[in-house]
Amino acid sequence: MSDSINNPDRPPDEVDQHRLETDYAALTAEAGLLELADWTQIELIGADRASFLHNICTNEMRKLPPGAGREAFFLNAKGHVLGHAFVFAGESSHLIFGSPGQNQRLMAHLDRYIIREDVQLHDRTGEATALLLAGPLATQTLQSAVGPPLPTTLLSGIEAQIGGHNAQIQAVDWAGPGSYLIQSAAADSRHIAQALHAAGARPCGAPALEIVRIENGLPLYGRDISDRNLPQEVGRDDRAISFVKGCYIGQETVARIDALGHVNRLLTGIRIDGPMPPPETTLTSDGQPAGELTSVTASGRLGAILALGYLRASHAASGTALTCGDRAAVVVSLPL
Repeated sequence: MSDSINNPDRPPDEVDQHRLETDYAALTAEAGLLELADWTQIELIGADRASFLHNICTNEMRKLPPGAGREAFFLNAKGHVLGHAFVFAGESSHLIFGSPGQNQRLMAHLDRYIIREDVQLHDRTGEATALLLAGPLATQTLQSAVGPPLPTTLLSGIEAQIGGHNAQIQAVDWAGPGSYLIQSAAADSRHIAQALHAAGARPCGAPALEIVRIENGLPLYGRDISDRNLPQEVGRDDRAISFVKGCYIGQETVARIDALGHVNRLLTGIRIDGPMPPPETTLTSDGQPAGELTSVTASGRLGAILALGYLRASHAASGTALTCGDRAAVVVSLPL
């Protein structure tokens, strides 16, 4: 880290904490820029790509115009979640963009269902580069580098040049409102980052993103979502599930849960007193198991430990008191 170079006498733990605090301040009070290294990127080309995606994920894809995006789950035949991602439509391709570690499983899942469709899959993970610009000054910073107009509707996008290099800019809220996903060829990424730094963005590391993504309630597949989950348990129905589209893989289970009116457990935010517990710690109510933690961080905004975790639906309402080991805990609404 740069702090280690500038402060060679500072202990490593202190260096890391100082960097974390600086990065967190940039992402929550200024404009911070970080690379989304190794995030899943799968490109689909071919005339049937939109209808193919429509038939294999939980959200509407056929009517998605170029430049727009939608969040979606990819399910197995029993309705369990195999992947969680954001799909962005281009003029000649669609891009599946999601948290790290999903590319091989999703590539195999998608390829299995291509029969006669005109669809080709390309795993771009590690080839194309993605940057995340976030913070209250992110829009101002990006306008300085690009000029108006910028995308404002969630998951909408524009093509633009940053520092003379081509980029695709999407409006996201992964690190809070006014965040931007900036995609480019790997060879252009360094130049784009330099232009954004010159416009006022501060370079940040992944540990600070972990804090703000939990504060904003963004779940990651492999951490907060797995193939044990049903999509409605994740609590993103209004963002990632269309209940009026036609058949797709796993749709019968989704429709059955919708007709039932509830799931048995829900992903929620949980504030915890005292020191940080590890993920998978059990939460209890009146001595009985009520849920389990999935992601845990020290929240600067709360001044306390904040976690994501699954709770029984009967215990998932904001303000519900719980116990985490010997610590008091309470359900909180996200984003903060």
